[in-house]
Order: sequence, then structure tokens, then C-alpha cells
Amino acid sequence: MRYLHLLMFLLFLLCCAVQYNDSDPLTWIALYGYAAVLTAFAVYKKYSAWPLLGVIVYLAGFLYYAPPLNVSWWALEEGREAMGLLISAVWMAVLLFQWYSMKRKIAEGS
Repeated sequence: MRYLHLLMFLLFLLCCAVQYNDSDPLTWIALYGYAAVLTAFAVYKKYSAWPLLGVIVYLAGFLYYAPPLNVSWWALEEGREAMGLLISAVWMAVLLFQWYSMKRKIAEGS
């Protein structure tokens, strides 16, 4: 799992790097940077409940940017942004699940 965390960390860093020429780069760098930081902690098995905030923010952003279903999502900037937010939300849910699993093991005394 550590290699998957490392891969996702690098992908989120790449997402941050390619936002420099966007019309609102600071927003997107902050969004992807948040996911990168939480994933970096996960590389070292330092989980927390902070991904819950990410899930909420990313899903809200996804709903805001999602174009109508009858439009090709990849043809619109908003569609690509929505997909990036959805991927981030799913990954934050994975990190949240790992935190919950770790916390449950500790509570059970394993």
C-alpha cells in the first residue's frame, strides 16, 4: 500500500505543477496540495481524520463544476476540473477508511 500512497502523492504533486497556467492557479494548487500533503503523511502511515474535510470539499466542488450529463466532459474545462475533484474525493475516502481501520484495530487491542 505504501507504493500506492507514494504514486498518488507524486500524481497530486504533478497536478499542482500543471496548474500554474490555469486562470485560477492558487485555488487548484491548494486543492491538489491538500491531497498531496495528506497522502505524504499516509506514506509514513500517519493517518488522521483530516481527509473527511477533503471528501466534503472535493464532492462539493465536483457538484459545482460538473457539466450536464449530455455534454462530453473531457471537452469542457469544467468537466476536467470536476473529474479531478472526484478523483481527489475518492482518494480522500480511501485515506479516511485507512484511518478508521487503524483506529479500530487499536481499539480492539490488536
